[in-house]
Amino acid sequence: MGLYRLFETPSAKILDLLITFRRFDYSLKDITEGTGVSFRTAQRAIPLLVKEGLIVKTRKEGKAQMYMINFTSNVVKKLDELAIEENLEYLDSFEKKRPKRAFVAEVMKDFAPVLAR
Repeated sequence: MGLYRLFETPSAKILDLLITFRRFDYSLKDITEGTGVSFRTAQRAIPLLVKEGLIVKTRKEGKAQMYMINFTSNVVKKLDELAIEENLEYLDSFEKKRPKRAFVAEVMKDFAPVLAR
């Protein structure tokens, strides 16, 4: 969310997803579903991100090419720091708008279905 809030581009949405869920690799379809970016837009953006060394091709799963964020890139490391900082600032501004107890209760309400499993 941090990069997209700053840059508001489809590439930023893709990078946000891949940075946030960095332990996994994703197909083009997974990326479009996870970001809301159209399939055609993702088809154009991903090769550019690969060319710039921000994401890497990892493997093939059937016919689908899988992609992952490239944490060996210094640019990606800086983007990760920037995204974290932006997210922390966003949460801080959100928290200041409400009393702390209400903030925690609201966040926990969102996790209740997950915690109930």
